[in-house]
This record gives sequence, structure tokens and C-alpha cells, in this order.
Amino acid sequence: NSRRQRSHSTISVLDDESLSMTAIDNEERAVAACSSYGISLDKLGFVWEQSETEVRITFRVAGTPIIESCTFWESGCKVRIDADGKHYFFDVGTFSHLINPSASRSIVHARRQKVVVVIMKSEPGVDWMQLRA
Repeated sequence: NSRRQRSHSTISVLDDESLSMTAIDNEERAVAACSSYGISLDKLGFVWEQSETEVRITFRVAGTPIIESCTFWESGCKVRIDADGKHYFFDVGTFSHLINPSASRSIVHARRQKVVVVIMKSEPGVDWMQLRA
């Protein structure tokens, strides 16, 4: 049984006038994601899903993505992507569980303008309730 579980990263803001939560549109999200280092894929949003053996984190970018660097260690990862001159980054200092860094990898789907980071679980069968510790 290969059960997949999906989770979406979302950003909301508190509207001062009505004190209610409203979703940020894509243009506002892109502005909020910019920093001096590039564009945060964390703030742009991503999807993650898991099976018994792996966790897949999927990012969409504007342009043709090229992985500049992708580094894994037992508890985290760091990804740097260039897409038509725009620099994107995603850092996880500590995952909620340990990973197998030597078996983890990144995949580029250039035509679909997306990057998938495949994190291999250190303990297959363990269900991750959240991505980060």
C-alpha cells in the first residue's frame, strides 16, 4: 500500500478593517516572497506529499528552472534555483524526522516550470504529520 498524503502551504493576512482572514493573491505573494537573496519558495507556496518511503516537495517557478545547488543532510536541505535570471531558494533547517541524504534528490520539469525535491525517509513507514520540526 502506497498511501500518499498531500499538504499545501498557504499564506493568509489579517484584514484590519474586518478582522477576518483573507488569502493573498499571487501577485501580492510574489512581492512578499522577495528578499535580497532571491525569491523564497516558502513564501510563494509549495505542495508536499508522502509515501511509505519518501516525501516529495513540489515548487512552481516562473521560467525554465535550473538547479544551482541542492544540499541534503540528515535533518534538512537547502535548494537554490535559477529560472530565467530569477533566483529562488528553499531552506529547511530541521525536518520533522531524519532523512537519508545520500538517496534524496531533485528533479526538474522544465516544460511544466516546476521542481520536485525528493526526500527519502530515514525510517520507511513513518507518517510525517508536518514537514518541519
